[in-house]
Formats: sequence, structure tokens, C-alpha cells
Amino acid sequence: MDPITVAMALAQFVPYITKLFTGSDKAAEVAKKVVDVAEAVTGTTVPEDALRAIQANPDKVLEFQQAMAAQQVDLEKAYLQDVQSARHMQEVALGQEDTFSKRFVYWFAAAWSLFAMSYFAAVTFVDIPEGGQRVADTVLGVLITSVVGVMFAYFYGSTKGGEAKSALLATKTAGSGR
Repeated sequence: MDPITVAMALAQFVPYITKLFTGSDKAAEVAKKVVDVAEAVTGTTVPEDALRAIQANPDKVLEFQQAMAAQQVDLEKAYLQDVQSARHMQEVALGQEDTFSKRFVYWFAAAWSLFAMSYFAAVTFVDIPEGGQRVADTVLGVLITSVVGVMFAYFYGSTKGGEAKSALLATKTAGSGR
């Protein structure tokens, strides 16, 4: 198994680490760190063996959780560096004299917003052939969750709020036995 697969399997014991793998080009780097911690806890050098050892022993689960808590600051820094780079890019763009570069992100978001709203209206008020309904629904879902959602997250910053909600849900789900 590759490190990301093993790290995602280990996430069942430390749920907060799943957010570190999503949407980041540093996912492989973070996964390697998680697997290294698991290997150190179990005394193995094979990721799959470390995973099996942790899954089989509740004491190792606790030890892994404690070791990950000690590593949390470094992992959070790697995660936040990725988010911060987009903000820095926009700060640099706003400092330029070139109007197009300065306002590109806003024009880009406006164009996608207009397209999304037009699509929403078309899907709502125009008859779609029966064979195209599934495609229309899929595109609608992508527009709502990805395009519009990401634009709101970019402009209004929802990383920390989403992280808190995810952690709360993981805690509640784990506590309810689901």
C-alpha cells in the first residue's frame, strides 16, 4: 500500500488528520509523516505492518494517538502553508499596477457565478430530455458543491470553521457507535 492509503486507514484512530490530506499537494508528505509516526510506535518499517499492529492492539491505538498529538503542530503548519499560498498570491496581485492581474480573481469568480446561475435557471425552467437528466444533475451537483462552494470558501475563508464542524461530527459519530 502507498503511504496515503495507510495514513487514511490510520485516520480512523485520529480523525482530525483526514483534513490534512484533502485538497493539498502536500498530501503525500503529510501521509509519510503519519506513517512514520505509526512505524515508530509499532517498531516496524513496513507501513502495512504498522497499520495491522495498531488495528490489533488498543494500547498501540492510544500510543499512536498520543504520538500524533505531539506531531499535530507540525502537521497543521504544513496544511496551513498550502492555504496561505493562495492568499499570498492574491495579496501580490492586488499590489500590481496591471488592472487585469489585480482583478482577475474577481472577474473569474464573477464569470463562474454568472455561468452557474444561468445553468441553475436553465435546469430549473427548461425541459431536459430524459437521457440528459442524469448529466444535468451531475453538472448541477458539481457547480453547487465545487464551483460555488470553493468560491465562497476562498472569499470568506471557511477552513477553520469547516475544520471545527468536521471534528465535532467525527467526535459525535465516534461516540454514538456509528
